[in-house]
Amino acid sequence: MSPEKPSIVIIVIDALRADCTPLAADSPHLRAAGLKRPDLPTLAGIVAGATAFTQAISCSSYTTACHASLFTGLLPPEHGVRAFSVTSLSSEVRTLAEILVAAGYATCAMSDQPVFFQPEGLLRGFQTLTTTEDEAFSWWDSYQGMPRMLFMHLWDIHQPYGMPAGRAYRAGYPAIVDQWKARLLSRNLPIPAAQDTYYEDADRFQVGLMQQMWQDDQGFKAGLEDYIAGLVRFDRGRLADLSAAFRSRRILDDSIVVLTADHGEGRDIPPSRRVRHGNSAIDDQIRIPLFLRLPDRPTLPVVPHQVSQADIAPTILDALGLLHERTAPLSAVSGRSLLPLLSNDRPGERAAYIELSANLSRPSRGGAGAARAGA
Repeated sequence: MSPEKPSIVIIVIDALRADCTPLAADSPHLRAAGLKRPDLPTLAGIVAGATAFTQAISCSSYTTACHASLFTGLLPPEHGVRAFSVTSLSSEVRTLAEILVAAGYATCAMSDQPVFFQPEGLLRGFQTLTTTEDEAFSWWDSYQGMPRMLFMHLWDIHQPYGMPAGRAYRAGYPAIVDQWKARLLSRNLPIPAAQDTYYEDADRFQVGLMQQMWQDDQGFKAGLEDYIAGLVRFDRGRLADLSAAFRSRRILDDSIVVLTADHGEGRDIPPSRRVRHGNSAIDDQIRIPLFLRLPDRPTLPVVPHQVSQADIAPTILDALGLLHERTAPLSAVSGRSLLPLLSNDRPGERAAYIELSANLSRPSRGGAGAARAGA
């Protein structure tokens, strides 16, 4: 593998709403709640010069199935991840990381929550796993002269809202806990007990429970306000630090760069009125931001055509001349390369495929039980 092959950086900001990102159109969903798209200068800087796919649709509304589609270019019935923490990635499919390792790439996954990825086999092909950006950048520096793939999964704006996950932010947690206790008390709602869990500290876990208990329209607005406030904090804090580390190494200049989300975040299904994801194929939960930058390749600033989360891996492989290495899709609505769209070609219209968590006990390649939606 020649070192001239471009490196690849995939940044997934968990639960990032598409209508909160740069170049998003005015959102009736935010406007209905009396809110507007936040100013996110760091995020805008990272995606400057990238193509924004403004009608990108996730393949599900929960983390594991979405990432399985991102890493394979396949739909849930094809890759096998069809129920949260129950089903695993099929041994019959090749992941993007596996293909790149075979092509001479070094691969690293950095996740704030690797516990969600490892049991499902989603990190297959990643040679290095870390939970900190410092270790991820050290890994990057140690493979100078080799093409690299770096995947970064950032949890900061995921529920509980307004409480970025990094340890540097924990000084502000007690005030947010007190704020939510006061909100629940003023509405005669019970206050759940704080407790540590395997993936959250006690304060974050308690606030998450409180945010889910307040389920009327005012609770929805309060949750969405905290979501946006947390996104702004993240943009000016941890994301700014990450951006500086990228700039100092010129990582994004010569790499294929993808910035996206696994799923969105939106209004719960009635009668609840809380903010959440995972149980619905409504627009706010399945529409995702998708920004793509390819080095030395002319691109369009905006592509308004509907595309799928499953298109990401085929597009990267196509740009590298490796599309023939992917696992063959079984469906006409599986992932396909987006490179023709970057040349202003318009492939035939297709529906987006959305599948909510199925009631399955083992992985399966193929099968029924999926929800389909053209969004």
